[in-house]
Amino acid sequence: MTRVDGKAGRVASHGYTPAQDSHSPELRIDAADHAVLTEDVRGRTIPTTEDALLAAPCSAYGSILTRLAPDGRVTLATYLPNRPLLDDQARAWWPRFAPGGVQIIDSLDLQAPTPARLHCQPSAVAPGQLVTFIGGGFGPSRLVSASLDPDGSLPTALADAQVRFDGTPAPLLFVSRGQIQAQVPYSLTLGARTRIEVVADGRLLANFDAAAIPSSFRFFAAGGPTLLQAAALNEDGTPNSPDNPAPPGSVVSLFGQGAGLLLPPVQQGRIHSLTELSTVNEPVRVWLRGTNFILPLEVTYAGSAPGVSTAVTQINIRLPEELPEGPARRETGISVFLGTPGRYFMAPDAQVTIAMR
Repeated sequence: MTRVDGKAGRVASHGYTPAQDSHSPELRIDAADHAVLTEDVRGRTIPTTEDALLAAPCSAYGSILTRLAPDGRVTLATYLPNRPLLDDQARAWWPRFAPGGVQIIDSLDLQAPTPARLHCQPSAVAPGQLVTFIGGGFGPSRLVSASLDPDGSLPTALADAQVRFDGTPAPLLFVSRGQIQAQVPYSLTLGARTRIEVVADGRLLANFDAAAIPSSFRFFAAGGPTLLQAAALNEDGTPNSPDNPAPPGSVVSLFGQGAGLLLPPVQQGRIHSLTELSTVNEPVRVWLRGTNFILPLEVTYAGSAPGVSTAVTQINIRLPEELPEGPARRETGISVFLGTPGRYFMAPDAQVTIAMR
């Protein structure tokens, strides 16, 4: 982006580059002669200023708003949950078109410090699930991680933050700028609605209802060259990867969270026993997917992961001895469904890949 001083006939500032993979940019000049640019973006790794809102976790798409001073300095770069309308008074507006006219449902003063707020509050939660509340304008500048109390429990208050479900404080795993991660209590009343209160910096940040559902399973991913490569262990205990594929007929251990209630019951915010195992209450079904086949897999175990957080579920599957011939045999997809037939629940993140020989 280049700003030209028409009177002096020179370039006033130059150098800002719009976000990569952005589209539909809109530019406005406000009353203070700042350039305000909004762009729709797909990524979540765009640099932002210190007081910015973080990327919304509820959609692959979002918007980023950048404000540039007349000398080209970026004075504000923040994610927004969706694109606003801009006016010449440095305000962003989110309208809702309704019968009888337009209603303004939210606004943001771009000249003022970013107010504390959350993006896209979860509409449903499951017992034991990890939920990360993301927004901006709250939390410490550096990550504060929780450590176990003397009794072996995670704290329910951390860095002036707390999350409550129907009044019950939830264990917290970390708090950072714009983020709070909590484990949903196992005491939820399934089929009812739970009241969620989020406290940050000692003040109430959000107060809303969400449905209490049996499960909301999500795999843990290992990253690497395959974006959805599962965080999985081969039968010999080594990490599964394209460079270390699992042998046919062997057992692979997958890990995730949000599987719901376990039997015998476990407590939130604690560590799974090394000797006493609990199993997932919901029926677990796993399919192996390739480019030209879908195969049901034997589930040898689905339950607690010994020695780690009670939020983590381990699912052991036995791979087939043979796969149908096809162009992609080394990396095959895994889909997990929890629930009884006719009432399966599968989140988008309940699909990953594993590597087979």
